[in-house]
Amino acid sequence: MELLVLSWFILENSNSPGLLGIYAALRFAGTLFAPFIGAVADLISKKTLLLVVRLSYLANATTALYLTITDLLDIWKILLLAAFLGLSKTSEMVIRQAILPDIVGRENLKNGIALERLGSDFTQILGPLIGGFLLMKFGMAASYTMLVTCYALSFVSSLPIDISFQKLAWNIFHLKE
Repeated sequence: MELLVLSWFILENSNSPGLLGIYAALRFAGTLFAPFIGAVADLISKKTLLLVVRLSYLANATTALYLTITDLLDIWKILLLAAFLGLSKTSEMVIRQAILPDIVGRENLKNGIALERLGSDFTQILGPLIGGFLLMKFGMAASYTMLVTCYALSFVSSLPIDISFQKLAWNIFHLKE
């Protein structure tokens, strides 16, 4: 949803495919840091990192919403937000993949991966449809209000994640068998 809304803003305000390309590249530039993020995820609580990343999404979207409402949003601010978002997205992907076995257990890992992929693909299909509709009917502020709401729900729904040592010990014990 965010990709569509901000891409439209850039194209509408600059008419520059080059700036649109820079925006798209910045959204994925965080991939360069994936190995370092993985190392950090091995050292620090994965749940804490996931919450920090989801909070960064919320902060980024809230900033964009504020800039939109106050009519202060411009292409350069979007590019800065995109770079920050790219780092957050890469971090979340690494952390979600690292935390999945702890949540579903090794015996359910294949199903967990399939469900995680389904959810990810579903949001990548539904998000732009909703974003395009909101942008067309109500404008950019409404689209960003929906994004802020979704990111807030994502953060809140991550709070109850429990990676108990008992579950981890059970999984390790069953690997030996």
